Amino acid sequence: MPPSIIPVAYGARHTMLDTGGFALTEACYGPGQSLPSHAHRRPVLTFILNGTVREQCGPGFETCRTLGLVAIPAGEPHAESFPESGSRCLIIEVSDERAEFIRSFSSILDQPSIRHDAPVAGLALQAYREFRQRDDVAPLAIEGLLLQLSALTSRRPLRIARQGAPPWLRRVRDKLHAGFRGALRMGDLAAEVGVHSVYLARAFRRHYGWSPAEYTRRLRVEAASELLLRSDLPLARVALDAGFSDQSHLTHQFRRVVGVSPGRYREVARGPTFPLDA
Repeated sequence: MPPSIIPVAYGARHTMLDTGGFALTEACYGPGQSLPSHAHRRPVLTFILNGTVREQCGPGFETCRTLGLVAIPAGEPHAESFPESGSRCLIIEVSDERAEFIRSFSSILDQPSIRHDAPVAGLALQAYREFRQRDDVAPLAIEGLLLQLSALTSRRPLRIARQGAPPWLRRVRDKLHAGFRGALRMGDLAAEVGVHSVYLARAFRRHYGWSPAEYTRRLRVEAASELLLRSDLPLARVALDAGFSDQSHLTHQFRRVVGVSPGRYREVARGPTFPLDA
């Protein structure tokens, strides 16, 4: 039985902007909300502004966290759930004409994927800033930024949503998620799962795209982004609560991963919102 074709942001409060080549929707999903298997008529890119999305393409689930990008081809069956305290997403629907052009230099619209990539996140944040700006040049700026984003993905490896990892490697990843604010040692992680540390490092990079150390830094950046969005804590306190040694360390790593400073991220992501349709 073919999947139901539904519009983007179905079941969510949202606001929209159509540039001609891309239709952008800022959507807010409540905690525990879920969408059963469905598909969209056009390719869709979803940038996670805040929260977590569990995406199912095929038999397994993959989690996309804050600053991640999900790509779903046109007609691809998938299901979504929004755990924790809900999620806010920038959903980008690609027109048929623009999709044909993007396919001439990038495969991002052709297969399901999840990316946590600093330069991609930086471009998506800039596009979101223009989306919020809403002046007469915003559509032109958004078109250029999203084409840059598509070109950038053609030079970087995909993490396919269906791709799995062995149980022992998932245990290491879970350990990083549980303890990323503290000091973790490669030798201890390797000993716990019974493999050599060199083999662990290679396998982790192959499946998750980064070394365990870089993965841990990005978890800290994600934790900091949550605090920036959900609290009014000063940056020095955000740094310590997210596992950084001080505010300077936070600022350096945050700018390297996201492309903007923590203060600028808070300003853009928590700036004045547009009325959301019921």
